Amino acid sequence: MLLSGGSIGTAAQVAPHLGLHNRFELARFLKREGLPPLHDLAAWASVLAWLDRAEGTGCSLCQLAFRARKDPATCYRTVKRVTGLRWVELRRRGSAWVMQRFVAQLEPHPHKPIFPSTL
Repeated sequence: MLLSGGSIGTAAQVAPHLGLHNRFELARFLKREGLPPLHDLAAWASVLAWLDRAEGTGCSLCQLAFRARKDPATCYRTVKRVTGLRWVELRRRGSAWVMQRFVAQLEPHPHKPIFPSTL
């Protein structure tokens, strides 16, 4: 997912690549492993890829979105939904911080939501 910038296709397209029969089996597998749904993993991969590109090129998220033919507003909302931070705050914290947050979200905690509304 990270190599493709989060654009990985549908769960039905991903499932066979993981040796699973369909999107339902994929969803059960992710849940059983304590992982978030595929669309949340893809969103994290997008945010990580955008931040990596922004740090490497100095481009704004708006510029990156236009280059990728994506709606900038959707990208900004994805950043906020996934990380709880605005893009400018995320840029200040950097990719190492985002990676730490991503890994922390993957650690199983009993009765703890995978993606809390506030960080």
